[in-house]
Amino acid sequence: MASEVRVNPRLRKLLRRMPDAMRDELVEAQAEAAEVLRYEMLIRVPVDDGGLAASIGVRRGPKGKYQDVGPGLAGPRKDRAFAKTKARWKEYGTAPHEIEVDKRQGLSDGETIYGRRIVHPGTPPDPFLKPALEAARPQVKDRMHDAVRKVLRQYVDSNG
Repeated sequence: MASEVRVNPRLRKLLRRMPDAMRDELVEAQAEAAEVLRYEMLIRVPVDDGGLAASIGVRRGPKGKYQDVGPGLAGPRKDRAFAKTKARWKEYGTAPHEIEVDKRQGLSDGETIYGRRIVHPGTPPDPFLKPALEAARPQVKDRMHDAVRKVLRQYVDSNG
């Protein structure tokens, strides 16, 4: 469910020949772009107990080659896998399904006992990831475009 902000392979080849300071500037722009996407996800995430929102984070790839952004990248490690699953349920909804519990237990809301098996009607989609991507795309694109243009201009100027 994570989205990635990646550097084009042809640009990466050129970056290998550039001084570290220029590469670092692009990595910084990439990190800023990832934070824009993270923010857009956070303002759109459906909040029930807050666990899904707390799990939205950014993880930097090796040497800044990419930034992963999305649910399951922050918060307690033990909750991250479920956060990814929950995000998928929220984004796409769930189909009707049976819920069955152990014979010794019953399904209950605290007051009413419903039995050992119920048919859940499913849940409608409540998308937040795709709308966040759509909203962040212009800002991310502009930020990365500006950074690449600046770094390439510096590189051309310094290599005459």
